Amino acid sequence: METEQKIWAKTLISTYSYLETICGAIDKTVLSYGINSGLSLDVEFVANKIISLTARKKFMINTKVLIDNVLSRLDSEFARILVLKYIDKIKSETASQVLNISMRSYFRKINLAIDEFALQLKKFGYNSKKLYEIFKNESWIMEMYNSYKNKELRDCNMDSMNFLGMAINTIKRKSMRLYN
Repeated sequence: METEQKIWAKTLISTYSYLETICGAIDKTVLSYGINSGLSLDVEFVANKIISLTARKKFMINTKVLIDNVLSRLDSEFARILVLKYIDKIKSETASQVLNISMRSYFRKINLAIDEFALQLKKFGYNSKKLYEIFKNESWIMEMYNSYKNKELRDCNMDSMNFLGMAINTIKRKSMRLYN
């Protein structure tokens, strides 16, 4: 699975636990605008603000429904692993104990679950380009996405550095054998 798609998978699962809170905040804001609209001289502004907030809430609900639909298509163990890690934010050690699997199996299954989530997103018609277009105006989601993307870049750089270090050590050992 392509890296960008996996980053989007992690991002969307991580946003899940915040969506309900944001919808609640939108409801409170709409109520406040409604109550205070009688005091406002600019009824059109208030109406447009309420319409805008309602559209944003609908967007958040649709995002939650998408994540629910994708999770429902996954193997139940994969769905449970993703929920524990990204939604419930349970530490790896605790999650592996809850699932009754070794840490090594836990990390292997996390990667497989992310791959499967990313694949299911694609099957629903949500590739990385479409997801970027959909969420580019949600700064908090884009911050999460960029955080995962930067982590992925750091991990790739570390892997490259480790590979480079191993190559240099191999060359040094061969050089020392030649001179001995």
